[in-house]
Amino acid sequence: MSLNAGTRIGAHEVLARLGEGGMGEVYRARDTKLDRDVALKILPESFASDPDRLMRFEREAKTLAALNHPHIAHIHGIEDSGTTRALIMELVEGETLADRIARRQIPVDEALSIARQIAEALEAAHDAGIIHRDLKPANIKVRPDGTVKVLDFGLAKALGTNPARAAADHSASITSPAMTMQGVILGTAAYMSPEQARGQTVDGRTDLWAFGCVLFEMLTGMRVFAGQTVTDALAAVVKEEPRWGDLPAETPIPVHRLLRRCLTKDRRKRLAAAADARLDIEEALDTAHTGVAARTTRERSPLAMGLGLAAAAIAAAAGAYALGARGAAVPSTPVPVTRFVISPPPGTQLVTGHREVAVSPDGQRIAFIARGAAGQHIYVRRVDTLAPQQVSGTEGARDPAFSPDGRWLAFHAGNKIRKVNLDGGSPAVLADAVHSHGLAWHPTEDAIYFAPHELSPLWKVPADGGAPPAQVTTLDAARGERSHEWPVFADAGRTLLFSVNANTAALDEESVSLLTLSTNVRTTLRAGGTAFGFAEGRELLFVRARSVVGARYEEGRLGSPELLNSDAADNGAVLSSNGTFAYVPAPDFKRRSLVSISPDGQVSDVDFGQQGFYSVAFSPDGRRAAIAIADDSSSALHVADAGGGPLTALARPGSGTPSWSPDGKWIAGMVRQPGTNSLTVARVAAEPGRNWEVLVADALEDVVSQWTPDGRGLLISRRDSQTGRRSPMRLALDRTPPSASIIVDHVGNHIVQSPALSPDGRWLAYESNESGRLEVYVQSYPSAAARVQVSRDGGSWPTWTRRGDSIYFVAGSAISSSAITTQPALQSAAPRMIVNDPLLVRVTAGAKPFDIAPDGRILAIKEDGSIRSDHIVVVQNWLNEVHARNAQGGK
Repeated sequence: MSLNAGTRIGAHEVLARLGEGGMGEVYRARDTKLDRDVALKILPESFASDPDRLMRFEREAKTLAALNHPHIAHIHGIEDSGTTRALIMELVEGETLADRIARRQIPVDEALSIARQIAEALEAAHDAGIIHRDLKPANIKVRPDGTVKVLDFGLAKALGTNPARAAADHSASITSPAMTMQGVILGTAAYMSPEQARGQTVDGRTDLWAFGCVLFEMLTGMRVFAGQTVTDALAAVVKEEPRWGDLPAETPIPVHRLLRRCLTKDRRKRLAAAADARLDIEEALDTAHTGVAARTTRERSPLAMGLGLAAAAIAAAAGAYALGARGAAVPSTPVPVTRFVISPPPGTQLVTGHREVAVSPDGQRIAFIARGAAGQHIYVRRVDTLAPQQVSGTEGARDPAFSPDGRWLAFHAGNKIRKVNLDGGSPAVLADAVHSHGLAWHPTEDAIYFAPHELSPLWKVPADGGAPPAQVTTLDAARGERSHEWPVFADAGRTLLFSVNANTAALDEESVSLLTLSTNVRTTLRAGGTAFGFAEGRELLFVRARSVVGARYEEGRLGSPELLNSDAADNGAVLSSNGTFAYVPAPDFKRRSLVSISPDGQVSDVDFGQQGFYSVAFSPDGRRAAIAIADDSSSALHVADAGGGPLTALARPGSGTPSWSPDGKWIAGMVRQPGTNSLTVARVAAEPGRNWEVLVADALEDVVSQWTPDGRGLLISRRDSQTGRRSPMRLALDRTPPSASIIVDHVGNHIVQSPALSPDGRWLAYESNESGRLEVYVQSYPSAAARVQVSRDGGSWPTWTRRGDSIYFVAGSAISSSAITTQPALQSAAPRMIVNDPLLVRVTAGAKPFDIAPDGRILAIKEDGSIRSDHIVVVQNWLNEVHARNAQGGK
């Protein structure tokens, strides 16, 4: 029922309508007896006509009227005029806290001042045995002088309304600012405690939950538990965790602690008294006022001295890092830094080489990829448990990424971008993607950003799959950019950072770019490497040359980079928004050796010492070997006696597998152009002192596989720059310049690579991920009249025996073989495992880790067991140590 100006209710004359609250319409009225303005809350007719409810209300209203506190809006009394009942309340001038937050988030000092007054109001009410039950920004007013008044104290109980039931009964499609008596303001669901949302009995701890929601929203400008519908909001309250990383960098540590204590879902562990909340806030304010707190984020300083972490195995996790000393308040006793190690389940191995570790935004879950007898899957371990759990439906997964609420994982598998709910259910397909170089789930847009293939800009796809992917970034051809990779969000999703892969050396120190999504303006940060996460929205960490580097990010700029640790695998590190840091220690490439494996699987050392071996190839007669060796910044190709002995350097190729010509006179491979990142396909005489002869000058994504048996061509794998699809090709060397032609026609957006011809040139083996993972296939050549699948549980780098009767291949940590017969029809026998050793080097892009001699001997690369990447290092609260050191001036 709406009232017109001039309407009289008892001694009160209506002046104007103020709005519509959860408990009824509110009017400004004039108290004609006491000559003052008041707030008139009209009770719904359904309430006024219910004698029992009216009697309960009047009894509660008397209790509420007894509250006399400077931060609680007073109740003056009850008026009625016929069937109209009204609650007469103190009229508080000023805007609601909801209006204040709607303009922008509130500075930390101001938010804490407001929160302290709210806590004082709760403390007084709880001491009087009164619970608010509907605390939210819309029920809090801030007067022009800064005084806070909490409105509608206890009315949820006084009116006999259960907000949880009322909210659940109404659709969130209602867009008016409030509902009638039968409901509550639409935002109420976002501030309910879990017990309230479940319709359970509540006590003062439900107000402290709502207090935490209000404080979080003041500091971030965003609701901690949001949803498009009331049901979504209630589900978030019950299941989701707050996005702690959204809190401003300058949020004091006592406030972090307070929010976590208020917003724990188990009310037995929740803060029990409003007085404790007040004391925490006063501690934070006192700390700031005495100068221990950090200054605002607009003030800047150079990075302070490093963390100086003690434990040797984990010191690399946060070693000499320093951050701008001005971003967060520091208590005298900060929360201690916690470090621990996560190992994969027994019988499995970590899969590394991409961004295979993910940390949930709240830092409570660590996801990683491991491979075992059952295949390759995502595993998730909560930090409060000991055993990782396999996530169903993630066979062949790579690049996991948590959703902002931590309930979902996005990942790449089977040429698709997929997502899966960690509470159960089948994965959903969102987009096609030949490959994946990092996924990022936008914190507010509910979209997943990704690169669909290795020569691609970044795209995005809605997380609900409701629309096709859309391109986000554009490759700058003038600067030699060939791909954008490893997306990371900053500034609450307003800024996208990503790595730039270029075919020139120009971007070596400018390889992380920044894109402002609202304006599509892009700049380049002078920080070479791969960005992988932000802590507290300000501290950027990135990988460069297997080292983790930290720098303070502010206003589109990075501070001076500072070494954090030097043993993280490339792209194998991640930082959650709350500051939990996890990384996979990188194996020391210099601690690899070559081993000889007999046809029956016996392993023996070959005397080449320990070096950075990464690819090998026997000469046609089996007496010599071409060996690629990598150090920290480059690689070199060597030849040596296959049984061991001194190594003779031939040249410095960039990457790829060396391949001998059938006559043993030449070796082909990938060679880096001097002064650039451009690769060429080239060959060199298999003796020292000869120059490389370039065959393909611009070979950005070519990988040499094999010299053809007739010596007239090279088999290579080439990636299409538009589709990202890799195809086997024959490079004709008897033409000038050499021409390339596809030798395997295939349909679909998948990879076909690593071609290998049988000694008689009639059968072609290759690997393809058309089944969802890489498997080895053989087909007739040059026509594809017959074809069989050779491997069964994954396979890479097919290699023919010199007799052409078997194919060897790598599957996980095993080398297996399959007998091939061609008469009366093409057939492959069940694979036979030759050797299974977790220390055998896994397949890496463009590097074949084994080869077969004519007599059946296998030459393979093996790692030193002490440096295997077999665990994940996790560091919690490491920013607290940084802040503490910075507050002491780096001492």
